[in-house]
Amino acid sequence: MIAGKYRATLYSPRKVDAGANRRFARRAASHPLSGALVVAALALHAMAVRADGRPGENTVHMDVDGRARTYLVHAPPGYDGKTPVPVVIVLHGGGGSGQGAARQSGMSAKADKETFIAVYPDGTGPFRSRLLTWNAGNCCGSAMNFKVDDVAFMRAMLDRLQRDYAVDAKRIFVTGLSNGAMLAYRLACEMSDRIAAIAPVAGAQNVDCGLGGSVSLIVFHGAKDQNVLPEGGEPRQHVGPPRTDRSVAYAASFWAARNGCTGQRLLEQTTTMRTMVYGGCKNGTGITINILDNGGHAWPGGERMLQMLDEPSHDISATDLMWTFFLMHPKP
Repeated sequence: MIAGKYRATLYSPRKVDAGANRRFARRAASHPLSGALVVAALALHAMAVRADGRPGENTVHMDVDGRARTYLVHAPPGYDGKTPVPVVIVLHGGGGSGQGAARQSGMSAKADKETFIAVYPDGTGPFRSRLLTWNAGNCCGSAMNFKVDDVAFMRAMLDRLQRDYAVDAKRIFVTGLSNGAMLAYRLACEMSDRIAAIAPVAGAQNVDCGLGGSVSLIVFHGAKDQNVLPEGGEPRQHVGPPRTDRSVAYAASFWAARNGCTGQRLLEQTTTMRTMVYGGCKNGTGITINILDNGGHAWPGGERMLQMLDEPSHDISATDLMWTFFLMHPKP
């Protein structure tokens, strides 16, 4: 259940209502206008309806629990408004924004190529469009301090997306960087009924998961990350009050147990990355852990958006690899 009520306050796309077109045509046919004016009026109405759900970008504004919330939707050119397509939600890091996450990850270009919808929500903060954070449990900023219910926002956002667009409900995926990755873990814990897989980048699972369903997991973490240490513990570099992060191994072990992964673990080593693949997972789920030997606190293959972030490694593209993983792990 969503905690609190929400409502949309500005225009966002909706699927075409063919019935509305037919009803308008019947009304127009009996109107005492000349034939040419009737045709023109019908054409204008049809154009207004077709504008809904078209490919492109649209910013949606909502109220959730009395807070103004926003998210950016990128629908690819191949989206036809009829065929259900996957959704990838990209969560910015602490101090970032949805627009910044779009640039940093390059997810919109991937969406255009593979035909899925990319969504870039905004966190909250003292300023409307910058220095935004998420409440991921023990991090970060004002979202944590004011106990913002970002899980309720995500549920409301998904409800709205599924009304506005043709969404494949079995292929809803979440990724994020740093504070956004921490929220991705929290969403896997608290929204396992909606989310098929998550791809945390440079984050930690710092919340206690209650009962829930299976969620596939692919992790990207730099071995040299000083902001969120892969081995866990107190960060050597961070902004805000002290905190203790859990390790990558903790998250992998937790989801291996939750997903019933009883098979062998296969370790793949390249010159730049160690990859652990868990076998025998139930219900088509999977777990893959990628540790970049020379990686820091950054989105591999992406752009560096903030000074607090490290220069990204370009040995791999996290965006490409996570999409390949997502394709293999829909909800059963």
